[in-house]
Amino acid sequence: MEHEGALHRLTKAINKYTTIKSLVTLDNESLVRRILVTLPNELTPEDYEKVKAEIDHIGFRIVYEERTNVLQMQNKGNSSTT
Repeated sequence: MEHEGALHRLTKAINKYTTIKSLVTLDNESLVRRILVTLPNELTPEDYEKVKAEIDHIGFRIVYEERTNVLQMQNKGNSSTT
């Protein structure tokens, strides 16, 4: 059984920092439901970390994340080399 209002709390937390490009729920009949969220490529690494912290704060757990090449390239551009 779904915890009432869980998706609302999740989307509200994410929307504090960015928009949601897509959201898919999986395993509706399972004890643990998976939720796939796609965020925009324009999201800064700083805001990405804030989103992750907010999701954790409200009780959701991120068990897998996949970053696009765009975000990885932004992170490389922000690191300094010596």
